Amino acid sequence: FKQGYWLDNHEVAAASCLRNSNIFKHLSEELRKDKHIISVAIQTSHHSIQNTHYFRPNTKILTWIPTQKLKQKYSALAVACNGLTLKNVSNKTNLITMEAIQQDGDALKFATNKQLNNLHFIRVAFNTTPRIINEKWFPQIDQVEMAKLQKEFKKRAEDERERWHW
Repeated sequence: FKQGYWLDNHEVAAASCLRNSNIFKHLSEELRKDKHIISVAIQTSHHSIQNTHYFRPNTKILTWIPTQKLKQKYSALAVACNGLTLKNVSNKTNLITMEAIQQDGDALKFATNKQLNNLHFIRVAFNTTPRIINEKWFPQIDQVEMAKLQKEFKKRAEDERERWHW
């Protein structure tokens, strides 16, 4: 991908990011600092190299923002749009991590060790995405609590089957 002169134009750059957020990484540093363009890119889905369309916002946008201050400023918006962006957040505050796992329980795997072992974070992530209980990375918790989560997971799976079986 070669950056053309047209990507130096603010309106064209914003419209391009609105169509495919991967364009953001090809913009000039000045445009990658622009608040409007950052917001558009964070909230827009993207295309892969094979032109496969992803219907979730791009998790890599934070890595392409040129300053740490701007990365921190937009971390909350980024994880609210796609919880898996937590992977690219450098300052994983409890608030930002909670926002991420409320959006996608799988984001728990990118939490700090302290957060990953916090039962409140685990329960919120489980309530958002129950299947994470079966993931290899799911934290070890006491047997009583794990039994409760497994029972709840089975109940939800049964309810889901009943809901779709008519």
